[in-house]
Amino acid sequence: MAEVSEASGKRSVLRSPKIRAGLVSVLAIALTIWSSFYAALNLEIDTDTAEMFARDMPFREHHAAFRRAFPQLEQTLLLVIEGSSPAEVNATADQLRGNLEHDELFSSIDDPRGEAYFVDRGVLFLPLPTVSSLVEQIERARPLIETLSSHPTVPGLVTFLESAVRLSSLSPDPRVAAGLSSLIDPLATAISRATDGEDAPIDWRGVLLSGDLAPRSSRRVITCQPRLDYDALLPAERAMNRVRSWIDELDASNGVRVRVTGEVALLHEELVSSETGVERSAVLSFLLVAILLRLALGSWRLVTISLVALIIGLSWTAAFAALTVGRLNLISIAFAVLYISLGVDGSIHFCARYRELAKDGRDRLDRLLRTIREIGISLLLAALTTAFGFLAFVPTSFDAVAELGLIASGGIFISLLINVTLLPALILLFGGGERPPREGRRPWEEILAGPVLRHRRLVRWLSALFAVAGTVICFQATFDPDPHRLRDPRSESVSTFDALAEDPETTPLRAHLLAESPAELEAKVRSLEALPEVASVLTIEDLVPTDQSEKIARLSSLALLPAMKPEAVQIESPTRVLESLARLEGALPLEGDLAPAAARLRRAQERFREPAAPEDDSRRMRRLQASLLGGLPTLFEELARLTGQREVGPADIPAGIRNRWRSARGTFRLDVIPSSSLDDPASLDAFVRAVQSVDPSATGAPVISRDAGRLAVDAFQRAFLFAFAANLIVLILIFRRPLDVLAVLTPLVLGGILTGALAVLIGLRFNFANVIALPLLLGLGIDNGIHMVHRHRLGLSGDRSLLRTSTSRAVLFSSLTTIGGFGSLALSPHVGTASLGLLLAIGIGSVLLSTMVVLPVLPLSGTKPAGAPNP
Repeated sequence: MAEVSEASGKRSVLRSPKIRAGLVSVLAIALTIWSSFYAALNLEIDTDTAEMFARDMPFREHHAAFRRAFPQLEQTLLLVIEGSSPAEVNATADQLRGNLEHDELFSSIDDPRGEAYFVDRGVLFLPLPTVSSLVEQIERARPLIETLSSHPTVPGLVTFLESAVRLSSLSPDPRVAAGLSSLIDPLATAISRATDGEDAPIDWRGVLLSGDLAPRSSRRVITCQPRLDYDALLPAERAMNRVRSWIDELDASNGVRVRVTGEVALLHEELVSSETGVERSAVLSFLLVAILLRLALGSWRLVTISLVALIIGLSWTAAFAALTVGRLNLISIAFAVLYISLGVDGSIHFCARYRELAKDGRDRLDRLLRTIREIGISLLLAALTTAFGFLAFVPTSFDAVAELGLIASGGIFISLLINVTLLPALILLFGGGERPPREGRRPWEEILAGPVLRHRRLVRWLSALFAVAGTVICFQATFDPDPHRLRDPRSESVSTFDALAEDPETTPLRAHLLAESPAELEAKVRSLEALPEVASVLTIEDLVPTDQSEKIARLSSLALLPAMKPEAVQIESPTRVLESLARLEGALPLEGDLAPAAARLRRAQERFREPAAPEDDSRRMRRLQASLLGGLPTLFEELARLTGQREVGPADIPAGIRNRWRSARGTFRLDVIPSSSLDDPASLDAFVRAVQSVDPSATGAPVISRDAGRLAVDAFQRAFLFAFAANLIVLILIFRRPLDVLAVLTPLVLGGILTGALAVLIGLRFNFANVIALPLLLGLGIDNGIHMVHRHRLGLSGDRSLLRTSTSRAVLFSSLTTIGGFGSLALSPHVGTASLGLLLAIGIGSVLLSTMVVLPVLPLSGTKPAGAPNP
């Protein structure tokens, strides 16, 4: 009997609602602890944008074939060294290259302008007319070259200029004065910069040469492959930090700037900006949710319980993501903000209805059970429709969004489970919402409900008008297929990438083709060069100069030019330097074509002669002579290279350079440069179609952007149709009455039209990141109508309208929490994430407006217009 009594006592204890609620809570906490650890250990982040699409897509297969042939061209860093002085740029670039060559973190270094093969034979790669012009200009500068060779001092330079000034005064040709001004201006600049404490050696090559031969920019680009650590959260972090440390150690006074870009840097900074944006958005959305919960529920206990349920659900969803997908990509990384924005919706509806039932004087357990019975079906329907919006992408080849859809839909059902189990259990244990909401109409209800209900017909006509006008505007919407424009334009890697893209020699926006034989290579080059969309085609054949014998013959006339050793440059005493500069100043004219340049030189010398501390004066003098004469060794080194040319053939190409254009198994690489900017989707499509007409297996950034964009649009269309069909079937099966189904869909359709129209009006383009918004809006936006129509079916007492119920209040605040959560994403530095948040916020706001204004004036089955006053 004692055993029976003890067993009976245990059963009676377990039947206690609070005991069972406690067990549910303890189990939830245990599962949360496990979920947190499991997600932290198993959930990875994948930054590879190629993995955003299914691997069996043709454009991915073509790119994979190119990567197999030339693996050294993938996952690279580009160090862009720029400055006003080629000598300083080359010195800095040589230092960085040396660091790269002696560091085990880097491999496969490509430095075309620093390779001896190109440096020694660079003149042979110039067109024949350009070589002829080069020889002519150097011959005209022979007097200056001979003077600098025999007297490499500041007084020697001044003596030449004095003679040139006297000769120019005798010549009526203005070109003589213009040529002399081109000599005096660099002197004035060098003196001014020396006065300011800057090292700025004169670029004598730029002084002597003009037109096409003058240096367009002092830029050198070094490409290298870092070894990435895929076990780390940021695989390129070690390599990026190493490069940054080298850059920080450089002498900043020489005016050289080093910037980092390339695929690795772009992905690294994109991941950092995405993480920063999502973390910031998650914190901000959580705070907004807490504030809006307080306004919606009016009870701090209910707010606290709802937030605890939200955190638990987020932990479970992270574990679900680790179990099912195992990784987050640059789109699905936003799932945390999505869950914070959506996971609280059910809690708001549950708690709002629970608190409203307090006015009937029911006890806590009875109110909880009645709340579950009354709104359980609408919570289930809302979960199904929202999940369909996410799940719609799962069958598509847009893997990045498919993964987000799977994670988010799992989170939706996790939230539903928590809202009908853990949330009631916590309320039963800790209470909250014991006081019913204050009776009386709230100001916001009267501001909205009064005009809407009094002018039902006008609301309908205005809604129809907005729908027609919005539809017309929506046809102007465009899709931007370039994933590069999803990145933060203010980041160094993006701005540097854009600068390289403006130069045909360095642009990364080029198509890549493969050829298996010399004959195929020649045929493809011939076909590509005939296309108007193609500016040029680069192949291994471009590594051997053309017309070499003619060019060498032209250069032979320079063989008698004097030479000069670097140590021949002489540093004179400050007194002699100042005396010679003063003599030059006196020789310059006050009027005529040479006067402007002469005035600039006088001003520079006046500043230089201003009193300074003895040590500063000595330092300035050394800097001045280095600036005026420091570029001479480089000039004579280049002149010596011009006179020592010999013909080269394919066998002379270094293996490291050759292997970048012909693989080990004999496959040839072709790079195709577009003839116009690819910023416009139409020009991008035209270029890709032209290249693919020659070779359908072409790859490269333009091809991937265009084809991936088409896939994203196709995935969006399929997902939208799937989500709409699935939600329509659910609505028909549940509501069955056509008018009720129409009442649910009308604000959704109108809200969607307003969303598209507003996006066009504010210049917001659809892209890879935000294109998922519209199917999601279909699932999210339909929830409001479901809750409102379901509440109408529960019945309205007295003269109450839908706008004067806890349901409308819950719809308002659940939508506001969603808008706040998604709106916080709009603050992300990652453009794609920001555009997704902005579009979703606009969409949810548009659907909310349509729900609160249009749905109450629609006729529901067997009723007068919803919300019309009772007679």
